[in-house]
Amino acid sequence: MLYRIFLFTVIILSGCTFSTDNSRELCGNEKDLMGLGLMGYDNWEEALTCAEKLEKPVFLMFTNRNRSEQSFERFIYPNKNVQQYLTGHFIPLLLFTDDKEDGEKNRKIENGRFLKNTQPFYILLDKNGQPLTGPWEYTRNPAIFLEKFKLGMHILEDSDARR
Repeated sequence: MLYRIFLFTVIILSGCTFSTDNSRELCGNEKDLMGLGLMGYDNWEEALTCAEKLEKPVFLMFTNRNRSEQSFERFIYPNKNVQQYLTGHFIPLLLFTDDKEDGEKNRKIENGRFLKNTQPFYILLDKNGQPLTGPWEYTRNPAIFLEKFKLGMHILEDSDARR
């Protein structure tokens, strides 16, 4: 019994949380994106298939492996509110534009669909791959991400209410 109390105290003090919410479950084949513990996809088709199945929007980030400034990892993802949105409300999709296997394909998606060639480049998509919000680019400010996340969720709620 004393061991259980100790273990519970350690878990609480470490900031771990337990959830019975199934919204964190994805569709399979997901990966740990950027070694952050953020589970998601690095493949356009897989992410959109999962988004449609779970009826969730997609958080899409275009980036490259050879970047020197890792602002998302250092300044954005550590924010607990950002983490809650990304793990509970969105299907994360990370597309590398300089990947040896898929870089050309990912650049075509960025250039063709969004008329951009900028990294990092972020956008929220509905479950069908259509933009929910305007895109945004490099920032170290998590408040900008939270504003976009809230706006995207509001747009989805409004469209669901109209049906």
